[in-house]
Amino acid sequence: MKISGLVILIAYLDPGSGGLLLQLLLGGVAGIGVLLKLYWKKIRSWFSKS
Repeated sequence: MKISGLVILIAYLDPGSGGLLLQLLLGGVAGIGVLLKLYWKKIRSWFSKS
């Protein structure tokens, strides 16, 4: 579908796509949490006054 030279793409999202996107989001949050836990002492040392 073209409207004044712009192409509009209409994508179909089935019900499983929402679950996949939610899983991707929650996995990313969990990964960031694990990284913070692993490197917490190094991160705190950057901001602490020495």
